[in-house]
Amino acid sequence: MVGAALIAPLASAQDLTTGEWTLLISGNFGKFQELIPSPTLKIQGKQLSGFSGCNRYSGSLSLKSNQIKIASLVSTKMACEPRPLKTEQAFIKSLQGATRYQVNNNTLILYTKGSGMMVFTRNVTPKVEAKLAPGKPETKIEARTLTPEAQVQSADTQVLLVGPKRVDCTGAAPMKCLQVKTPDKKDWEFFYSGIEGFNYEEGFNYRIRVKIEDVKNPPADASSKKYILLEILEKTPAK
Repeated sequence: MVGAALIAPLASAQDLTTGEWTLLISGNFGKFQELIPSPTLKIQGKQLSGFSGCNRYSGSLSLKSNQIKIASLVSTKMACEPRPLKTEQAFIKSLQGATRYQVNNNTLILYTKGSGMMVFTRNVTPKVEAKLAPGKPETKIEARTLTPEAQVQSADTQVLLVGPKRVDCTGAAPMKCLQVKTPDKKDWEFFYSGIEGFNYEEGFNYRIRVKIEDVKNPPADASSKKYILLEILEKTPAK
């Protein structure tokens, strides 16, 4: 799914990978979902650093063609909850296991020995021009870096809130539907489609990020859109 949209690795490796990246998804789907906020990766020259879910880490890397080697990773020793700490260690291990990489615009994929692949999205700092009164010097204002959630929000991704129980609804026949809404909406709506990769448990409120794909030639009673879970941003027990 992800690989199909990517082009072959490009030669100017250092320029392509330089910058700050946020983890979007890992090959072992859901493995790093409990790390909130998402882990990050910053590449500058032959050095890398970032946030791994609780601690910060740094190390060195070398790039050759489409090969990557990450070594000498060290990390801070913050007191973390046991489960996130264990998952954080798995993230570091996967990072160290990276052997190949691929870049396409604002997407970086690391192919690893353990988790298969790790997909990162580039942190973009947009620049906006200020409009000033005639006669005043031109000024450029640099906007704030977007949050990881805003960075990956695009035309084909969406953040959804999911309610704590399925409710009766009627599609082609009576059924049970999820209740969903976008963060800017007040009222819940019936969600007749499934969400691929989403193991829903009643009794919890969710905030999730999904990818939306068009379905070619859907059946008459089916949705023309396919929803795929990218990340569980939050999961809290219902009150």
